[in-house]
Amino acid sequence: MIKDFINRMIDFSDPEMFNFQTGYLTGLAVALAIILIFLFVRIFFMIFFRFPKRASGILIPDEKGDVFVSSRAIVSMIASLEKNFPSVDFEKIKLFHGRSGYIVHIHLLLSASGMGLPELNRLVKEQVFAKFRDSLGISSVGEIRISVSDTTPAT
Repeated sequence: MIKDFINRMIDFSDPEMFNFQTGYLTGLAVALAIILIFLFVRIFFMIFFRFPKRASGILIPDEKGDVFVSSRAIVSMIASLEKNFPSVDFEKIKLFHGRSGYIVHIHLLLSASGMGLPELNRLVKEQVFAKFRDSLGISSVGEIRISVSDTTPAT
C-alpha cells in the first residue's frame, strides 16, 4: 500500500521527471523543517523569556539604600481604595513586572446599580496612580489593567 503510494507520487520510469519530483519533495521537506525550527524557537523564547512576569514587589531606589515595597503592601494599599467605590468589589489584585515598568492588574466585581464602566475605569486608575505617587513615591508603575470578573444585579 505504501509502496504503491510512493510509486504513484514518484515516477521511476522517466529519469528527468524523477529528478524533478525528488527535488520538489526535498524542497518541500526543507521548507517544513525550517518552519518547525522557527516554531520551536518561538515556543522556547515564550516559555523562558515571557513578559510580564509576576513581581514580588517594587524596588524604590534611594541614594542611601533602596526601599522594597512588597506586593502584599501594594495589594493592601489598593484594596483600601475600595471604600471610595460602593458599587465595586476588588476581587483580585496582582502585580507584574513588564518590559517598560510595573503593571497592576485589578479584577473587579461590578454592581449593576453603580456608575458606568468607562467613568469607573478612569476614576480607579486616577486614584491608584495618585495613591502610588503620594503615599509611596512610586512612579515606576506604567500601566493599570482593569478586568471586570463578574457583575451582580442591582439591589
